[in-house]
Amino acid sequence: MVDVILCNQNMAQGTGLELLWVVRTAQVPSFRLDACFLLVTAAGDHETVDLARRLDVSGYLVKPVTPQKLRASIVQGRKRSFRVDFTRYRQVQLPQPAQ
Repeated sequence: MVDVILCNQNMAQGTGLELLWVVRTAQVPSFRLDACFLLVTAAGDHETVDLARRLDVSGYLVKPVTPQKLRASIVQGRKRSFRVDFTRYRQVQLPQPAQ
């Protein structure tokens, strides 16, 4: 069972927010619904940060990521607890990918 996910926001096939939404809405059986999810990004724009917060992201890492920052984020993210709320997660509207 996966309990820590380190995911880049910008990927070739989708975004970190999309993966976070899929995890939090229980669409990946091998991932814990309350998994520690760390979003890696080059810049923390307001929309991304707000959407990730609404999906109970466990933490953010702004590039460049050092081993010390990664270790601290995992420790802090695993301490964070929240009540899984499928209804709220399913209502989060993610931005449409650019064409």
